[in-house]
Amino acid sequence: MGEANIRLWRAAMDGEEEELRSALEAGADPSACEEEGFAALQWAARGGHEGCLRALLEAGADPESAGSDERRSPLMFAAVREEGGAICAEALLRAGADPNRADRDGETALSLAVERGREDCLRALLGAGADPDRQNARGMGALHIAAQRGRLGCLELLLGRGAKTELRERHRGSAPLHWAAHSGSEEAVRALLGAGAEREAKDANGMAPLAWALWAGKAGAARALLEAGADPKAGLASQEEALGMAGKVPSAGCEGLLREFAARAEAEELEAAARAGADSRRPRGL
Repeated sequence: MGEANIRLWRAAMDGEEEELRSALEAGADPSACEEEGFAALQWAARGGHEGCLRALLEAGADPESAGSDERRSPLMFAAVREEGGAICAEALLRAGADPNRADRDGETALSLAVERGREDCLRALLGAGADPDRQNARGMGALHIAAQRGRLGCLELLLGRGAKTELRERHRGSAPLHWAAHSGSEEAVRALLGAGAEREAKDANGMAPLAWALWAGKAGAARALLEAGADPKAGLASQEEALGMAGKVPSAGCEGLLREFAARAEAEELEAAARAGADSRRPRGL
């Protein structure tokens, strides 16, 4: 394995730049992997150790050093690191790291950054050509993850880069709006609707986003959908079905909200019918 390589890995883990450079001068391989399959560059990125990471790249370390194709790359580790992560990610991208590389779970640096709410890393990744619509092994795209986690800043960045609002998760057939409704994030619901998301989009079970909000008892998200024109009568039916399937009791706030909007819709229908009747009885020419 070599004493120099052991010194290199330990220095990368601990963020000891001077010791790391000394190990490199002693002949350490900047891309070698230790017994567990981790390369020094992964350890440096994982710890947000910018100086060590730059020294390794300057010495010719492969920016994709990961032990195996299924492991998380240095860029993936940098994408989730709060302190020093964005700087490390930018350095790796400049060195040629692949922004679309996926691990064994289909996660990319971009999906991991969104999950952790790392907007600074997300900007760098999108600027380097990361695909905002790539789906992981569960069929979730970055917009799904941002909506599910209530990461409004990430969601807006993705929408600004043209992420598809109607991308469907493979297993449930859900769109990002379903997850925004389920998470209860009114802001995410409104942002997706503002970007053109279909408010009555159906999942694999025929459920619209409103049903997901009702099932989760998220009255705020339900109100945002209803104010955008979601059908309250369909909502009443879907709430009963969804809650019945889950064996849950309806949320008083959600049930009252639905009945309020259903009553409004019925009143508007009656008023429209009355106007139409009055128009039909009006003498021609008046």
